Amino acid sequence: DEAMFFVPTLLAIRERYTVHVLSMSNGDFDGLGKTREEELRKSCSLLGVPSDRVTVVDDPGLQDGKGNHWDEEHIEFHLLPFIKREKIEA
Repeated sequence: DEAMFFVPTLLAIRERYTVHVLSMSNGDFDGLGKTREEELRKSCSLLGVPSDRVTVVDDPGLQDGKGNHWDEEHIEFHLLPFIKREKIEA
């Protein structure tokens, strides 16, 4: 599902920008977190985004699942250091 939405954008920007991928969850809803993480890294590699620019957050407070709520401050806890560490400009 995600590929359908994000691949066209990644393909359009990868020549002009250094692309980083941050996944706020490893997709562990069905206990497949490590598998989903590996799938994401392989997909990114095929799109020209190397593994060292793919970050996957594995945090119990940010788990996949219908009805799960992600607190904004919890997201910020991971997002802001990532932006600073990678020197991302938006």
